[in-house]
Amino acid sequence: MLIRFKDLKSLNATTPDSSAHAVTDLFVNNELKISHVVITLGSWFNLESCALRIEMFGTADVEVNAWPTAVSEADVAAAGASDSAGISTSGVALRAAKGIVLEPKMLSQRECQLAAVRSTADLHRVGGLLSADVVGTDKVAGTLMDVIVETDDWTISSLVMTDSEHQRLIPAHMVAAIDWETPSIALTCPDSVVGKSPELHEIVDKIEGQWYNKVLGYYGLS
Repeated sequence: MLIRFKDLKSLNATTPDSSAHAVTDLFVNNELKISHVVITLGSWFNLESCALRIEMFGTADVEVNAWPTAVSEADVAAAGASDSAGISTSGVALRAAKGIVLEPKMLSQRECQLAAVRSTADLHRVGGLLSADVVGTDKVAGTLMDVIVETDDWTISSLVMTDSEHQRLIPAHMVAAIDWETPSIALTCPDSVVGKSPELHEIVDKIEGQWYNKVLGYYGLS
């Protein structure tokens, strides 16, 4: 299933005790694969923030505004617990006080190993990339306003760019490099190619499959 980042952020992470906690961000590696979900702990811990491993989540359901997770209040309370190999087993990667923006650099090296990355430098906050310049091989094509996530493998499949008049979809395969610090996104094609691509169309909350295939075909990726 394809789902926009903005729609994932509209969901509540629902837990086994029926508590609901707002989704606020995602961590992603250099291959654009989601590693962690950041939530605000509602009734449990006075609106603290918490990063949970993506494998702790089930199927996101926009219609009922829920993204179920197996993590419990006890798991969060015991976030520092580990098994005999020294690996945290609760699924809770990181927890911080209210008002603190969780950054991948706060993760431990042990958590990096679980996320299959060498260090925190290989993980990034998706929310920090929004409003980045999207740069063609010749000039700036527009501004990043959203990303689309493929939930089958939890990877970013496409970028949603605006050029002030239109929204365009750019498949992740067209990305040459990402500067997460600036931030900016370099493409493998010129601005003119992006400017002639099909405009973004959606049906309710779901990306239209036929139209999405048309976009892939336009970029020669079908």
